[in-house]
Amino acid sequence: LYASSSGTAYSYAQQMHKRLLHVGYNPVLTELDSFEFLPRTNMRSINLIITSTFGQGNAPDGGNKVEEWLKIQ
Repeated sequence: LYASSSGTAYSYAQQMHKRLLHVGYNPVLTELDSFEFLPRTNMRSINLIITSTFGQGNAPDGGNKVEEWLKIQ
């Protein structure tokens, strides 16, 4: 999962995706705001989040929904 305004976090996420493919995983590269956080199931998965703040600590593009969700938790 990535959120990126300048493209740096997206680039790192792409690199991680390629490395995980190379070692035999089946990764899915998705923008953070597009990911549906569902209740836990019996399916095993690992979620990596690659992001950073933007400007004065604002959420980057693709991370605004998660930022709002975190504020109410």
